[in-house]
Amino acid sequence: MANAVFFLDIGPDGAVAVHPERLQLPVLLSPIPVEAKGTALNTVREPLVAIGCMHLPHHHFEFDSSFIGPDAENRFTKFSKLMKLLQAQDTVEPKRLPPISIFGHADPTGTPEYNAPLSGRRAFAVYGLLTRRVDIWDTLFKGHLGDEWGRPAERRMLGTSLRRPKGGVKEPPFFVGPAQLPKEAKAAEKAALEKDTDEAIKAYKRARSAELGTKEPVSAALDTKTRHLLFQEYMDVLCHDEAGDPFVLIAEQHFLARSKDKKGLKGDVQGCSEFNPIFLLSKAEDDLLNSKKEFHDARNQLYARNRRVVAYIFRHGTEIDAKKWPCPLASMGNTPANLDACKDRFWSDGKARLELGEDRRQFGKEMALAEPDDAGNFDVDDKGNVAFRDVRETGNTMACRFYHGFAAYSPCEAGLKEWIVRIRIDGFSKPPAAATLVPLANARFVLRMGESSASAVIRGSLSDTGELRIPVLDPHVLMTLKVDAFGRLVDPTAPPPPADPAKDPTKLVNGRFPDEDSFLTMVLDAGALKVMRSADDQADLASRQRLYNLGFGPNNPAKWNRERDQVPAARAYRASRQLPAGADLRTKLQQEYELEDVPPPIDPEDDPSVQPPPPPP
Repeated sequence: MANAVFFLDIGPDGAVAVHPERLQLPVLLSPIPVEAKGTALNTVREPLVAIGCMHLPHHHFEFDSSFIGPDAENRFTKFSKLMKLLQAQDTVEPKRLPPISIFGHADPTGTPEYNAPLSGRRAFAVYGLLTRRVDIWDTLFKGHLGDEWGRPAERRMLGTSLRRPKGGVKEPPFFVGPAQLPKEAKAAEKAALEKDTDEAIKAYKRARSAELGTKEPVSAALDTKTRHLLFQEYMDVLCHDEAGDPFVLIAEQHFLARSKDKKGLKGDVQGCSEFNPIFLLSKAEDDLLNSKKEFHDARNQLYARNRRVVAYIFRHGTEIDAKKWPCPLASMGNTPANLDACKDRFWSDGKARLELGEDRRQFGKEMALAEPDDAGNFDVDDKGNVAFRDVRETGNTMACRFYHGFAAYSPCEAGLKEWIVRIRIDGFSKPPAAATLVPLANARFVLRMGESSASAVIRGSLSDTGELRIPVLDPHVLMTLKVDAFGRLVDPTAPPPPADPAKDPTKLVNGRFPDEDSFLTMVLDAGALKVMRSADDQADLASRQRLYNLGFGPNNPAKWNRERDQVPAARAYRASRQLPAGADLRTKLQQEYELEDVPPPIDPEDDPSVQPPPPPP
């Protein structure tokens, strides 16, 4: 079986990523009596499993618009790369691209009746781009309610280099200037912009005279034939593979419902209105920003992250019956009746999930806050630790339980968390009192993210500071980390020997480091480390876990005996860090383990001049 695809590319312009691997449970069957043979059956329903995603954030859609800007090109290129990697994993010949389904979202500004068609239009814009359906873009171009593409969209397309021959010189843009002027612009500036736009259209029609059959004198009208050619060329600029070749999906093969619903594309395209936000302001903030017109732009900016389109990728061969698909039609027009169909799939507390509460909320985030008073001071407990207050309303911001099922563990919606592992070894410096731990800088590693043979595997090198940043694809998973550390234990500060080009160990052979079986192996219990924020039992376990990870105490901190294990471990830690008798152990542990990046003092066992403090009475 081929190794699972690992692909995670998340940046300010969006995300393209695989989903955490789903645990496949065995199917439970019961025997059928002979007399019931042919009438009684064991019924099995395959789950609908999303294996990857693409997230196009608000940067690529203007406020109140479904037009896709040119900056989205990078995301579609990464999307094509992931789709082709997944295609190579198919077990059927000829290998297939996995099917997708597209979901559009709006922000809470405006009414649901207004936002439903707007979110659907954004999803249709992405669908039209991926399938090169210029007729869909033509419908969108003509506008609906406030979503008018118009002249700004024309200028954005004409302001892009539309023809890019491989190995040749890019065609210069036909328009140079702003796509839109500010509201306070003078009449003369607006007239000049319109004139420049007309000239750009004429120049484009002259350059494409062979395809369009245009003759002099050329008009400035963007007729249907010219508009369709411009759409086609702009689509090819936005959506191509890494080699620059157009990346196009076939509606009848590469979408979840296989385009069986020709008119509404039910199952292939959805508009979720404002029902699945990923960020909500507090009630007080929202009231304040709504109280004055001059605050509205600030509110729109804060809620902008909710304006997005997400394409989910499903297992190879997955196909759904459009008639049974729970999401309503993502009509490009105003369809308030669709709102009731959406609400049929709400959680029982769906309305409450969308209500604004005491705090800001973000999807998938269980938050705790520490709030300062008017003087800037934080509340502390009797040991001097900052006291946190749990947010009453958690990260459950999505009303639709059907969509929530895809989004809950998706890097595209729940966001990216990272485990950060720092690997340090003895620096072997002399005299012993000057000894420090030094980072295992740039050492090669192999990380298996899970226990099955199909788990994702990452190979690379640690950072200059000996750090490895691991994306969280599962909240709790055992991972195997192999590090090229043995050769560095002699003297980690010595320069590496000159590399033999014929035997370069950093190069992969058949996807592996040639000597990785000899690496130092350790198991990471990722997700088991407890949060250290309060003086409760969990925080006590969190302290013991950090002591263990720093080399103090026996294995399995959860089962430490206080007198036999915990007290000696804490005493040894205090001595090694030369802490005063009254110093708060938990604060020091948190600072060293999570907040500071400094080498700890020498262990007293290595330096007899360092005397441990006397044991507590």
